Amino acid sequence: MKTIIIVILCLVLCVIGFNTYLKDYKKNANNQENSNPTEAIGQPIDYLPTTPGSILEYKIELGSIEPLNYMESINPCGDKVNITSVRGRFIAALIEFDKSKDSKKPKKILCLKLKVKGPAVKQGMFQRPIGVELVVEKDDLGVYKDAKKIFWSATAAGNFRCNEIVTYPPNLHSLGGGGPWGDWNAEDGFSMRLILFGEKPGTQISSTSGSDSKDHLIFIGVKNVPGLNVPGLCFLRIVEPHSKEHKGDYFSSGFAEVTYFVKGKGMVYLQQRVGEEVSMTWTAVN
Repeated sequence: MKTIIIVILCLVLCVIGFNTYLKDYKKNANNQENSNPTEAIGQPIDYLPTTPGSILEYKIELGSIEPLNYMESINPCGDKVNITSVRGRFIAALIEFDKSKDSKKPKKILCLKLKVKGPAVKQGMFQRPIGVELVVEKDDLGVYKDAKKIFWSATAAGNFRCNEIVTYPPNLHSLGGGGPWGDWNAEDGFSMRLILFGEKPGTQISSTSGSDSKDHLIFIGVKNVPGLNVPGLCFLRIVEPHSKEHKGDYFSSGFAEVTYFVKGKGMVYLQQRVGEEVSMTWTAVN
């Protein structure tokens, strides 16, 4: 974990190309860095719906450029663990972009609907004090394509951290586990991504430990949710490009996602940008 000075944050983000987009977020984090939490903000766990049966439904609007996907796959292999960066595209988005290009029709509005199944004592390979299993009821975009199980896995003591853990079957070679006998008796592989944490504004934490992670989450502070007259916890996810020298390969590009969490409701807004262009926007339905 590292807390970064806003000037350093600005320099890092300029390399990725998001400096204009992030100007307001940088200013907000700087203004809130020395502020004290109030009772109205509550605890980080308050922003994560854990009651069985809770529904999280999103309307997904595609933007002017195709959205990107990135995850860090953690694959058990005997007594070792391999961490692999997996980049990709959403097939449903590709289809919509192709259709709109040919017919000039507006792109279809997609839907993602998740339900809290209930408590999970074990979350994939983890056994943290706070565990919740989710089930997919509708996934037009294919966010959880090929997923076996989905969990929220959170700490209870000390600084609050919540990761989304998604498990994948061993025979899914890009994401599944493996052993000396291949898929035979192999463990599930999984991806792990930090989605929410408790710290002062301006703090950045990487999704997986180690300096090789290209997936970082920054707590911006408390801001009004776009389109809603309510305050929410604002986070900025930065995914670095595959390499600083990459040229011409769109799917190796970096991207930024801003997310907002509202107390009692969870995440209610997400917007992804690739460079300066909006690629998709998620808005909570309920």
